[in-house]
Amino acid sequence: MSKKYIVGVVIVIAVLLVNQFVIQYWLSKQTNDANAVNVSGRQRMLSQKINVEFYKVAYQNKSKSELKLLLAEWGASHRALLHGSQLLEVDPVEDTNVIASLLRLEKYLETADSLIQLNEEDFKANIALMNLNQQEFLGEMDLLVKQFEEIAEAKISQLIFIEVALFLLAILVVLLEIQYIYLPIQSKMRKASTLARKTEQTLKAIHHSSSEAVVFTDTNLIVQFGNHVSKNMTKMIFNRELQVGDHILDAVSKKRGIQLKAYYDRVLLGETIRYSSNFDSRFWEHTIFPVTNSQGDILGLSHNAKEITDIIRFRNKLIIQTEQLEQILWCQSHEVREPLTAILGIANLMKETEGYDEKYIEYLVESARKLDLALRAVSKMSQAS
Repeated sequence: MSKKYIVGVVIVIAVLLVNQFVIQYWLSKQTNDANAVNVSGRQRMLSQKINVEFYKVAYQNKSKSELKLLLAEWGASHRALLHGSQLLEVDPVEDTNVIASLLRLEKYLETADSLIQLNEEDFKANIALMNLNQQEFLGEMDLLVKQFEEIAEAKISQLIFIEVALFLLAILVVLLEIQYIYLPIQSKMRKASTLARKTEQTLKAIHHSSSEAVVFTDTNLIVQFGNHVSKNMTKMIFNRELQVGDHILDAVSKKRGIQLKAYYDRVLLGETIRYSSNFDSRFWEHTIFPVTNSQGDILGLSHNAKEITDIIRFRNKLIIQTEQLEQILWCQSHEVREPLTAILGIANLMKETEGYDEKYIEYLVESARKLDLALRAVSKMSQAS
């Protein structure tokens, strides 16, 4: 899924780059066309200035030097339109019709040059010819400027068409990415989020229903979760419920906080710690262990506390009962054995003395022996326990 996402991003970037490249290319073409139109307008202006200067030389005895400069500039502008010029930022003409029109204009430049080469005294006789030459040039220039404008409009139309096509392509790419990349990713993320929420709710329900106090913190010891038992426990001991966002040591006394901080530092290094505590005749067994991700990185710690008050009380009760039982066994093995020994001794004496029925004496001895064996067995069990 991540590869598809990367491919989608690359395609969008590629479309944007192509779009910008095309725009910049056609903008440069538009700039060139605008410069060509400006140079064409300059040609019109120069042709009129040459006409005026020619008249001044004929009737005001002015030098031809200014006229020659204007003619040179006129010719340079013409060559710039035809062959291009970096100085005037004009590219060479590519359109064959425009080239043909520019070539037709050269005869007017040649005519003007030949008239300027005449002697000053001949200028008056050729004023009409110069005026006609320049007027015809203006007419041709009008047609040339119109050609430039038509070319520029055609390029603008092409640019608009390409822009629309690229815009539609970009929309299509975005729609396809939404359909086949982003929507599947969103669906997968939504399912993962739903599963995570359910898992979180399940874990919370398990922890809240647990009889143990459970608190999770991050590596900064900020509480991320605490079940009901942990809140009741901190409230009972420290008169304050531990809330999410609290520092776990905020709810304990300063003395206990120092001890717990030492424990937590060790746990955040990977150690598991177990210890016991008591408060107001109640006892708890604590387990603190690091919480890690699938890569083994420590994300925080879990502090679990299980109340063992009933277990302690039951153990103490067993101890008392055991002591009582030992007293009973001692009584049986000593206080009962003493008269039993006496009975066995008397029975032996009766057996040795004449006048007693040995049958009854044997019964008495056998019964005493059985009682003695039973007491010995009880004594051995007591010593073994």
